[in-house]
Order: sequence, then structure tokens, then C-alpha cells
Amino acid sequence: MNLPTGAGKSRCAQVPALLDSDGLTVIVVPTSALCLDQEFALQEVAPTLPQPSAYFGSERERKSVILERLRKGEQRVVVTSPEALLQSLRPHLYAAARRGALRRLVIDEAHVVGSWGESFRPHFQLLAGLRRGLLEACPSDAGFATILLSGTLTAATLRLLERLFAAPKPLRVVHAVQLRPEPSYWVSKGTAAEKDERVLEAAWNLPRPFILYTTTREDAHKWSNRLRDDHFRRLATVTGASSDAEREGALRGLAEANLDIVVATSAFGLELTKTTSAQFFMHAYPSPWTAFYQEVGRGGRDGRAAMSLVVHSNEDIAVARSLISQHRIGVPRALERWRRMIHEAERLERGLWLVRPNDPWQPNKRNLQWDDRTLVLMDCAGLIQLDDLSPAPTSTEDVPSALEDAEPRDSNRPERYLRLLEPDIVNPRCGSASSTRFDTALRRMRIAQWT
Repeated sequence: MNLPTGAGKSRCAQVPALLDSDGLTVIVVPTSALCLDQEFALQEVAPTLPQPSAYFGSERERKSVILERLRKGEQRVVVTSPEALLQSLRPHLYAAARRGALRRLVIDEAHVVGSWGESFRPHFQLLAGLRRGLLEACPSDAGFATILLSGTLTAATLRLLERLFAAPKPLRVVHAVQLRPEPSYWVSKGTAAEKDERVLEAAWNLPRPFILYTTTREDAHKWSNRLRDDHFRRLATVTGASSDAEREGALRGLAEANLDIVVATSAFGLELTKTTSAQFFMHAYPSPWTAFYQEVGRGGRDGRAAMSLVVHSNEDIAVARSLISQHRIGVPRALERWRRMIHEAERLERGLWLVRPNDPWQPNKRNLQWDDRTLVLMDCAGLIQLDDLSPAPTSTEDVPSALEDAEPRDSNRPERYLRLLEPDIVNPRCGSASSTRFDTALRRMRIAQWT
């Protein structure tokens, strides 16, 4: 469902969930702040709905309450991250699916499946395998539906979502085109010194509150210090390293008019609503146009005029190119990782294979991410198909309720399930014909260019 920002996409997932008195709806969101935002929205329209519904972060008490209600079949809505679905929530989803209670899997802000899923959060795309496993576990008459919501869909992202989430039925697209008259767009390019001067000049003279977007965390903190030195005090900084409390505080400060400036990296902004809408966005870096479109779309949601100013230098363009090259995965690296994983793989029932990402000799989060991204890219290239294997059926009382029992036994070596669509690539030595086919398929999908 592709609707303009502020058109009520989230309500399209919430209303069916509230009308279904005995089914479970799972809503996947990219940030903890959005988890809370969805929970607050549900409380507004259905104050009698059992709470909490947001499953995120390190709040063990709220997570334990949700897990216990899932075990008893009493939870109607869960709002969470893709990482949690593939880990602690997975056995509970399968239990609900076998009972025929799992009705909807909703991915909000679905465009991040492409942008974030191909870079630092591959779990967004690994959800495709979990969904296939849940579909098989559901009774044929359960009516399980997958709903994708976004206000920023490119043709490439739409093809990716269709590849990952459409089967076994065709993808149906619901969209509405709406011109946004609120934002006006301005661009300023100069030397590094000129850029700094123009950012400060804009901060003093243009509408507030505003959000200043930067490329890196270091840039965000540099500009926060610079603005404070220039006597701006009503200011907050939000980056990927910020806590949930800091992010929530920035949103509350915008909503209550207690802040003039939020300096942030690009992930901040998904949580903005009509009550926290900024009127001016300044980009002190050359943003990818899809990220730029998403960020600017958060302005003017209250119907008032909004403004966007991009201020950049040649040095910023060089930084942007270096960041892209750091996240690029080419065919040689993908082939090397695939050889190791398939060498250790186990053949299972129903044509499934079990592979374990993360090098056992060098286990770390970055290796795990690269391996997961390799599997995702191979799925997109048509070499494999991500899937999942349902845990052994148990009674509802046997599904783990304690948070510790619900976590994977070996978080350093997670298990991924897949089907081989190109049988030749099962050979860990990959002869020249198999290697050529691997290379050709990946290049055909332009995966070596993806970030």
C-alpha cells in the first residue's frame, strides 16, 4: 500500500487488527520510537486493548508480559522489529500460526526493506524466509495476509518487495498520487568554509523548529557543538547511537515546542507525526534522493508550508562515495562466503538446507551481517530462496514464556533455512561452470552495485 505521508497508512493495519477479536496481528517497524508511536495510536483508538503491544529494546518486564500473553493466545497486536521476530518471538509466531490465530504480518515503512535491508539491517529481507515458513504452518483457511505500507516506493523497491513477499499469490498494489504543495526546495553548494557559514546563517534566519541532517555521527556532534558555541541552547542531537529516551525526548521537544533544532543522522524522522512536524529541513550533506524524499516528506504534515535547504561541498560528495564503497559487496566476496556456508550446511526435509552464517573462526557481528547480506542478495538473484522450518509442534503451555528461554541458544551462529534454485551451486568447491553461473546471476541483478 503506497500512500502519501500522513494519509493514514498505519490505520489500514490497526483497524483490521482491532476488529479481529481472536486473531494476532504483527506490525514490523524500523525504530523503537515507532514501536511506541504505534502503541500510543492503538491506545487512542482502542483504550480497552490489552497493553503493552510494543515489544522492543531492553525493557524486560514489558517483553515478558507480551510473551506470556502470546503463550496464552491473548495478545492481539505486537509491534516490534524484524530482529525480534527472527529471534525471541519466532516460536510464539509459529504457535499462533498452527492454531490459525496469526492473521496479519504488516511491514510499516516497507521501503526500508530495500535501503536498510541491503546495508546494515539484513533482517528486514530475512523476514521473507520467516514468512514462507509461517504460511506453511498456517491452516489453509486461516486467511493469513501480508501487508506492506510505504509512502516512498521506487520501481526497484517494488520489484524487491514483490520478489521477497508476493508468493504464492500475486502482489496487489494500492496507491494514491497526491501532490504535496507544502515544501519548497533550495540548494547551496560551496567550499567547506562557505558551507559552514551558510548553515549558521540559515540557522539564525530561517523558520524553527528545524532538523539539521548530517552524514555521520561525528558530523552530527560537530554541528551540535558548533551551534551551541553560537549560543543555540534549545537543541538536541539524535544519531544511531542515541538511546530510546534521547530519541523520544527529541520528539517530545518538537511536539511541545521546547526545541528549536534537532541535529540528526538520516534515520531520524520516521517517527515524526502531525504533532511533531518540523517546518524546515536543512541537509548538510548530499543525501541519496530516496532518503532525501523520505526526510523532506516529514515536513508540513500539519498542512503548513515547509522548506528544505541542501548545503554541501565537494568534500561531502567524496565522503558519500566512500561510505557507499564501504558497504558494497561484490561477486568474489559473496562467492567466498557462500562457499564456506554451504560447506557447513545440512540437508533437511522438504528440500530445505540449514546454513549457519558467521565464520566460526572469526565470529563477530560484522561477519554475520555480511553473510546474511550474501544470502539475501542470492535470493534476489534467483540462486536460492529464503525459507524457514517450523519448530516442532507443542502444546500452548510448552511454548517458552521466560524471556531467557525464548532467545536463541547460540546468538553468534544463527540458523538460516533456504532452498536451492540453482543446484550446481551446492558444490562448495564450485567448479568453473558453477562459479560463472553465480557470477552471472549476481551481476544480472546488479548486486555488485547495491549498497
